[in-house]
Amino acid sequence: MDEPLRDLADAQGGVFTTAQARAAGVGERELARLRRIGEVHAVARSVSAVRPWREAWLEERLLLRTRGALALYPDARPVGASALVVAGVPVYGVRTDRADLVRPVHREVLTELCRIREPCPSLREAHSPVDPAHDLAAAIVQTALDHGHLAATVAADHALHHGLVTRDQIVAAAECTIGWPDTGRVRTTLALADGRAESVGETRLRLFVVALGWRVTPQTPLQDRWGTFGYGDLGVDGTRLVLEFDGRVKYGEGGEVVWKEKRREDRGRRAGYLFERVIWSELAAPSVLGPRLMAARTSAALPPAG
Repeated sequence: MDEPLRDLADAQGGVFTTAQARAAGVGERELARLRRIGEVHAVARSVSAVRPWREAWLEERLLLRTRGALALYPDARPVGASALVVAGVPVYGVRTDRADLVRPVHREVLTELCRIREPCPSLREAHSPVDPAHDLAAAIVQTALDHGHLAATVAADHALHHGLVTRDQIVAAAECTIGWPDTGRVRTTLALADGRAESVGETRLRLFVVALGWRVTPQTPLQDRWGTFGYGDLGVDGTRLVLEFDGRVKYGEGGEVVWKEKRREDRGRRAGYLFERVIWSELAAPSVLGPRLMAARTSAALPPAG
């Protein structure tokens, strides 16, 4: 690949348009050759990527689609889930087949690459370059409307935990949607959002047990007669059960992390706590996970042995 085209793609996050390639001296015939030999990969008819984007995670696919759409339409800006991935906020449970943009159009337009929305109502037009937190709050609310409370709560938890947005800002964005269809999704998101969650998996596990009717406390303190010795991902209120989401990422840091985790749990068991670890594959099998956690809750509600 010619260096000017490579530099252009790198400057735009790994994508470029056919018109940009032509301006860089790469015609359609050469572009087709680069696609055949795997140097570039078609994202849409007029957008290419410099890496095999179909093999990427769904989140990265949405990001590449969004970057390609923004390169194709310079007067556009991302909204909803597309705005979240551009801001580096993790998304979960969202459709990634199209990017979501706002442009000065008179009605919504669907293309192979993106959904182009008109710059209203107020939730989408309240864009302030000096206040990116406002745009992020609006993106969370738009995600609730588009994809449901699960996707929006995952994003809200991350943004609140990392101080990217405040609850008041999310509430203010939500007020713009009063009277709209599907605003129940927004109200549910506001009720469930909790900035104490430290990962997508923790949020996902919390929402799973909350749907069962459980009350839980994120980052619950673990205590014995000598004081607080650690924190559990989710403490089940009224019991000694502690739920831990195990994403297995932290164990890549080495044996010291595993050792500290084991010592914390050993001390917790001596104090009467019951720990249940949950992994991603178990969240994907609720018919198995549900009965297991309910049995653990029953056991943890009993007085500790001895």
